[in-house]
Amino acid sequence: INDKVYHHKWIPKQTMGVKRSDMSATTVGDAIYLIGGCVKDQEWVADPNYPGYSCGSGTADSVTARTTRYVPATDSHEILFAAPRARYRHADAAVGTKIYLFGGSGH
Repeated sequence: INDKVYHHKWIPKQTMGVKRSDMSATTVGDAIYLIGGCVKDQEWVADPNYPGYSCGSGTADSVTARTTRYVPATDSHEILFAAPRARYRHADAAVGTKIYLFGGSGH
């Protein structure tokens, strides 16, 4: 028997401090690790070979290498270190206590 009660509503938590999109997120232990991402607004690129949205205006400061750890139990964020290079739209996977990054785009 399930004795949990769900109220089907969002509960606001502490903000990350820096807005970003297109980052990766994975769990290790009791924490969620957020890596990289776009820190500027998405802009439409009308390139006939590759149309679509791109991160910012293509400048180096549009993409971050920031790694942040979020611990839900304490609702706390901690900036850890920079990934080897800034990237967004990448993937990651955790194996044990290691996180592996794959692909993505950078400027």
